[in-house]
Amino acid sequence: MDRHVALVGLPAVGKSSVARRLGRALRAEVVDLDAEIVRRDGRSVERIFAEEGEAAFRALERAELQRVLARRPAVVVSCGGGVVLDPANRAALSAHARVVWLDASDEALLARMEKSHTVRPLMAGDDPAERLARLRAERGPLYEEIADATVEVDRGDADTSTRAVLAVLGTGSGTGREVRETRTP
Repeated sequence: MDRHVALVGLPAVGKSSVARRLGRALRAEVVDLDAEIVRRDGRSVERIFAEEGEAAFRALERAELQRVLARRPAVVVSCGGGVVLDPANRAALSAHARVVWLDASDEALLARMEKSHTVRPLMAGDDPAERLARLRAERGPLYEEIADATVEVDRGDADTSTRAVLAVLGTGSGTGREVRETRTP
């Protein structure tokens, strides 16, 4: 692997699960950006948001992304859903990684969130469907801007999604998924 591979997408799309499998398939280190922030800071993402707000979390995220993208050899990076909000992060990802946007319908994401025990600070509240729609409207164009490819992951499991990503990267065969190329690498 000569370039980092970065997975981006909305909450509950499966970035972390696919990244772990992708790392095994590519024999590459896997870095979960949120987990690295938690490890360095000593607080959960939820606690950082509660104590210091989103802006402080985004600053930690920017610094950690810079550290990760400076690593050699190349790694597989599971990015937090909001990493694309920062123009510097988008530029760094575009310059140093093959970016794959994992996408799924809002219905699929909401169903996954209901089953998950993961705390997602930006999804907390009375109307998760409305919050998710707002996140998609805000982030979708940014994912599209930097994505080398988009992989639809509505159906199937993480193994199927991983095969689709490998196919997009040119290292696997047969996807079982719709794959849209969104940017020339």
